[in-house]
Amino acid sequence: MVIFYFVMFLWYLLLPYFFLQYSSSTGGVLCSKCAAGYVCTEGSATPYEYDCVNMSETRPENYYCPEGTGPRPILVPENYYSTPKDDEYDRNRQSIAKCPKISTCLYGIEYPGLLWLEGDCAEGTKEEGDGGNARTIILVDEAAPYVSVGLPQAVLSPYPVEFTLVSGRGFDMAVYESSGNESLATAQIFVNMSTGLDYETENSYQIALTAISNGSSINCTINIAVQDVNEKPTIILGTPPVRNVSEAAIVNDYLTGEPIRSEDPDAKDEHIYSIIASEPPEGMAYFGIGGCSGRIYVAAEGLDVIKQPQYNLTVRTRDDAADSLQDHDNLTVNVLNANDAPYFLVTEDQVHCEISEGTPANTSVTGANCTGGFKWSDPDLPFGDSVLFSIARNDVDETFDIKPATGELFVTRAGAIDYDIRSKYSLEIAITDVEGLSATLDIIIMVNNINDAPISEYPRAFVDENTAPGTEIVASSRVITTDPDSTRFKYSLLLDGNATNSNGTLYFNVTANDGSIVVGPAGLNYEKHSSFILTVMFDLTANFVF
Repeated sequence: MVIFYFVMFLWYLLLPYFFLQYSSSTGGVLCSKCAAGYVCTEGSATPYEYDCVNMSETRPENYYCPEGTGPRPILVPENYYSTPKDDEYDRNRQSIAKCPKISTCLYGIEYPGLLWLEGDCAEGTKEEGDGGNARTIILVDEAAPYVSVGLPQAVLSPYPVEFTLVSGRGFDMAVYESSGNESLATAQIFVNMSTGLDYETENSYQIALTAISNGSSINCTINIAVQDVNEKPTIILGTPPVRNVSEAAIVNDYLTGEPIRSEDPDAKDEHIYSIIASEPPEGMAYFGIGGCSGRIYVAAEGLDVIKQPQYNLTVRTRDDAADSLQDHDNLTVNVLNANDAPYFLVTEDQVHCEISEGTPANTSVTGANCTGGFKWSDPDLPFGDSVLFSIARNDVDETFDIKPATGELFVTRAGAIDYDIRSKYSLEIAITDVEGLSATLDIIIMVNNINDAPISEYPRAFVDENTAPGTEIVASSRVITTDPDSTRFKYSLLLDGNATNSNGTLYFNVTANDGSIVVGPAGLNYEKHSSFILTVMFDLTANFVF
């Protein structure tokens, strides 16, 4: 190292000599000014003869050499500092500048009192004219609430420091002093949003941080790039989160209401829907959801409002990002009553209806499972459903009618029921509910036979006196006897109760099996009896005179 300095010293001593020799040989001396940052001796042939300050000077910043400087550098006056301040000019300072009020200048060096000492502003690139530094880009994840932005920005000043922040919505700063250095003030910028930044709304920001101290200020512009991250979707079930479905719904019928949807800050995301739980568990079998459409549908038949009127489903949405996120919520499904048809509780074989012949009008039809009406039911009874009775198929003469409220059958008119004319009737009974659904029941009404009195007609007969006993005076062909219940009769004569006539049984006889009349054993004498009244019995008395 000593040898190096010695060689350099010889070079500085001998360079003018060689230069002069060269100039003389070329015909003259260089007359240009000495360059800024250099010193030149009288008659120097180069503007860069010597550095402004030689290597032996321990405080080279305390001297400067403007253009045209002679053989010696100029001392920097008090409250000034030499420039340029870059290290490559430490022995070639060219000018001086007035020391700022906030700075301290000593031996040609400025010691700033307001300086970005730590953080992004201190590490960034100097921006011309603003006295501050700015990091090119600071990355901040979206959806991160109250997260710090970059490093703490520290300023060195012997005086109190006030920070100001100019930014768009969503940023703030916390100011504090470092415990290790009383002259160090620090500002930490952070996202002042409970939901964090939103890449989809705004993906970059530029904020300006200014430090002010004792009348001086220093600026720092910070560029922020928001990083897009996958954000959690929010499932939207509607208000209130309720859907309805009829118990009569079939497979693939949709529930009422809008499809399930998702709100997601990541607009490009697709969402997949699923039902992940049900209370009661049977709902997992009864209901499904379109994975992409979000529409809830009936997956199996068998819903019954009586057995289970409500299901609580847990519905999930999941986005399709690589780091998939999801959300879920509970949805209530109400099973609504669907009108069911009424039905009879008895069958045709269990119903036994009967009516006696000859009953008067309005007589009720009676019998097992028939008296007073017919047993029925309806699944919708708990919901106030009711039925009306009617005769869906009557006999041709409409012999019967029915009470709509009770279903009691009755005869419409007197004399309409005659066993001998018709022994049974076939009817179809119907019940119809409020909404028009119905059921029918076929029944048979049996007619009970009642024994009818026979009716007989005997003609007036004439006979001569002294007619021989046994002579037929009324042939059987002239006897007219009718009975709906029989075609065979037994005839007999009763004692005559008429005081004006003698006992007719002594003068006449009746043939038991056909009713013919013959002369009796007493003989007939006109002078004694000119007429007789006979009483013939065959379950009914029939009087005739001859």
